[in-house]
Amino acid sequence: MRNLKVQLLYARVTLIDKTLLYVREVLTVKDDKYSYHWQTESGELLRRWDNAPHWQQEIDSVHHVHIEQVDVVEPSSRVTIEEIIEIISEIIRSREEKKEITE
Repeated sequence: MRNLKVQLLYARVTLIDKTLLYVREVLTVKDDKYSYHWQTESGELLRRWDNAPHWQQEIDSVHHVHIEQVDVVEPSSRVTIEEIIEIISEIIRSREEKKEITE
């Protein structure tokens, strides 16, 4: 078996509620870059988790999450695709439950 020096994961997923999740992971021996971008069908940002260094000085963390607006940023920890799917699933479930109550 070969020792892989770079691992890439790119995906575009349409979720059950028609929202979209864009996944980008680039893993190397020296580096780990990721972005999990969740948006509405029309392109409005819901959340984006990433580790781009541009917010590091302002929030004291390279890992962060953008919530509904690109300039709304909170510190985060390194998240995995499995954790992102669980977070999004819980949000969708909660929205569906609220929708059922109001109908």
